[in-house]
Amino acid sequence: MMSGSLLWAVDVYGRVFSLSAPRGRWSRAADLVLELKRVTGSHQCCWGIGCDHHVYLNVYPSQVPIRHQEETYENQRWNPVEGYTDTLLPTDRWQWTDDSGSIPQPLHSFELPSANWEWEGDWYVDDESCGRESTETGGWEYAVDFPASFSKDKKWNSCVRRRRWLRYRRYKALGSWAKVPLDRGRPPPEPFIDLSCGGWDMSPEKHIHLWAVSQQGKLWSRTGIRQQNPEGTRWEPVQVPREVAQVSAGPKDLLWAVLWDGQLLARTGISKDCSKGSSWDLVESPSQKGAVHVAVGVGVVWAVTKDNKVWFRRGVNSHNPTGSGWISIGGEMVMLSVGPNDQVWGVGSDDRTVYFRHGLTDTEVTGRSWVAVSAQLDNSKSINHSSVRVHGDAGVFGGDVTAPSQGSVLGCDDTDIPKPRVPKITSDSFISALVSDRSAPLHDPTVPPNVPEGDQVTGQESGSSVPTLTPWSNVDLEEMKASVPRSSVATYPIELQHNTVEQEDTPPWAWVTGGGCDIHSRSHVDWFNTSDPLSPAITPALGAPHTEPGAAVEKSVRVTTGRMCWWRDWPPHEWEDVSVTLEQVTGAGAQTGDILYLYYTQHLEKKYLYAVIKEVTALVPVLRDSLYTVAVYTAERTRQRSPILLATPSQQDFSTWLSLLNKSCCESRGLGDHPSKQALWAVTCKGDVMVHEPSPSLEAPAQYLPCDHMK
Repeated sequence: MMSGSLLWAVDVYGRVFSLSAPRGRWSRAADLVLELKRVTGSHQCCWGIGCDHHVYLNVYPSQVPIRHQEETYENQRWNPVEGYTDTLLPTDRWQWTDDSGSIPQPLHSFELPSANWEWEGDWYVDDESCGRESTETGGWEYAVDFPASFSKDKKWNSCVRRRRWLRYRRYKALGSWAKVPLDRGRPPPEPFIDLSCGGWDMSPEKHIHLWAVSQQGKLWSRTGIRQQNPEGTRWEPVQVPREVAQVSAGPKDLLWAVLWDGQLLARTGISKDCSKGSSWDLVESPSQKGAVHVAVGVGVVWAVTKDNKVWFRRGVNSHNPTGSGWISIGGEMVMLSVGPNDQVWGVGSDDRTVYFRHGLTDTEVTGRSWVAVSAQLDNSKSINHSSVRVHGDAGVFGGDVTAPSQGSVLGCDDTDIPKPRVPKITSDSFISALVSDRSAPLHDPTVPPNVPEGDQVTGQESGSSVPTLTPWSNVDLEEMKASVPRSSVATYPIELQHNTVEQEDTPPWAWVTGGGCDIHSRSHVDWFNTSDPLSPAITPALGAPHTEPGAAVEKSVRVTTGRMCWWRDWPPHEWEDVSVTLEQVTGAGAQTGDILYLYYTQHLEKKYLYAVIKEVTALVPVLRDSLYTVAVYTAERTRQRSPILLATPSQQDFSTWLSLLNKSCCESRGLGDHPSKQALWAVTCKGDVMVHEPSPSLEAPAQYLPCDHMK
């Protein structure tokens, strides 16, 4: 993990936590009043939607301050009486304008965009020769007239001049959650229910593109997000064919959205010059249940359906943003998040635990198992919540303790009461969970409301017995102090057990974002060490495939990539460098088969072609243009007499790929390393050798001669 990368998570109460490699513990946000519903992160910052429907931003602290330059131009014209003066002609530009002279920009018109900024000094003239110290030129540029080209040289016909004024503002809300201001002069958009940031790897400037979904199912994009302007400029709507429920953006050019009916949309045409894309492609849901969540990475797409099943999209690439099909992945999640290196995080549907996809590599793109992130909370209170006893004069509470009543209790022995099971909270009930009572009584509903009469709590100092008490409930001590006379206060001797140390349990999580967490299965961090039983932070979970009767074995996708030459069999009929990817599905019951993809560019447009390995009928090494070439035949390409020609410059690469493709073809047809004795062999008119393994039903009874059965 990078030193500045963070894993952000939100619990079901809206509290925000972060997890970093150096600390190895969940740290809660300093703003204890802050409550967020969803977060999305990058390497530079993290965005969130608050329970008040406002958008919040947390920019990571840095040694380099964030400054934004404001500029305006002062314009003057020369006249014979006064020389250069601020009095301009009616046809001239304003006295203070932008660089083009079309927008008026007086000094007093510049305001801070929000309370998160502060001015650094006053306005000053931009003089290239001497910084802020004005020289005899005064920073003026001269020209014959507006809007002619300006130069530093003053000539006899220089009738107009201008100079640039600068002022800097600095972003001061680093390392804290700050509210993003609304757009000036524009009505605020509808309340947002989801947002996702991405696209920072499309350009060297690392510009972040933020996408948001409103309550009415509309899609919005935040423009103007730069390193010097992390809040962005304004919200702009993006046309969608139907109402959107959730959106996910990858670090590059992948953008997917979930519709309210459970289908999905994939954005096409996203590039450096067109960050918003051009059109949408409809993608069917992985199952009839419909999708509720999608997570996008650099070259992967994961989805969760309404039954909490996890799915992986095959064949996703910047050349093919829609992919080619779904495969089922083990585990049940309520949401997923993909990191900058396509690592996957998720929140379990039953236990509300943050999970990490273990075994995921550049080759094994789906990983092998889920492991639970069990890092402890930072600054956890050493309090035994099951038994709290305080001396009457300890002064633990801010107010006095009144005599117990039927509706309140200040001490009881509930050590035998089991801890409640974390409720399974669906996305529909998430809002109600955020506003639910956080201090609900932690007791089993089957326990009677009253303690048996024979059970009494005895103080160690006075030895007096405490009357029968009811279970815990909320007590407003200050209100009781004001309403009950001090003489009527009965103080009970309750002992504080200082020696009791209990680690506070991690809360049930509702959301996690790994967009700014650059970690992988081989990372060596404390909370990723599963070998030490004393201080493990990630414990195995959902790791082994289910072996119950009728349970499907988990599938996985293995990807092999390389660079090869491909013969374009249409004009201009030439060899072209392409990226080749062989995608293999492993696991019992994998019927989708392996696929060979070829990605190329034609007229600056990304395209691809593919061949399903099950449909490949022959792999024929040929000699072509002094290159090591293999001809890939399918039934259709055999009829067209145009096989796919792939070539490598070296014999070693050729042998490796030919062996890999041959093995994939055999596995797709259920063939072993060597054909059996019952195999059928044939030779085509072109000299291709074919082999077929007959099924057992085609074999005759034992004790027969093959020639007796030939027709």
